[in-house]
Amino acid sequence: MFATLSFAAGAADLVRAEPQSVSTSRPSSSTARGKAPRPRFTEHQVAAGTTLPIQLHTRLSSNANRAADAIEGRLLRPLTTRDGLELVPAGAVVLGTVSEAEPAGPKQRGRLAFTFHVVEHPETGSRAMIKASVLTFESEIPAKGNLFAEVRLEKGSDASVLLLAPLLVRIPVN
Repeated sequence: MFATLSFAAGAADLVRAEPQSVSTSRPSSSTARGKAPRPRFTEHQVAAGTTLPIQLHTRLSSNANRAADAIEGRLLRPLTTRDGLELVPAGAVVLGTVSEAEPAGPKQRGRLAFTFHVVEHPETGSRAMIKASVLTFESEIPAKGNLFAEVRLEKGSDASVLLLAPLLVRIPVN
């Protein structure tokens, strides 16, 4: 059973964890005789406000990175329905971009901000756009006479974000 990922725009589309059967087939002569078409997939939504546990797979630095640099992470745990149906497996690739990078200087804090925009199912390769929270990091104020430190995030760092809009996942019916 492989999931097809889709994007659901807006919280108004949010449904509970109950699946919905959806038919994508064209009407046939059997539907003209009153038989309903067999559903081709069920739809499930990962609710807005859900935490996506992500491990960063790109090294980031406020001094080396620039806005629009690509970043990559992996889901640490699967996204599931309330009853335990796996919608997106652990290890799914999550892609994003740096939105802000300010190098640290004598009188300037290092600053780095990024977010994730795409989740990719590892088995099917299907991708879905996601709207997630922005992660922002700033260097701390140094001791008197010292310079501000650059912000560094190493591979393996926690880059978990919140979904700001629901994620629609379609699972084919066998």
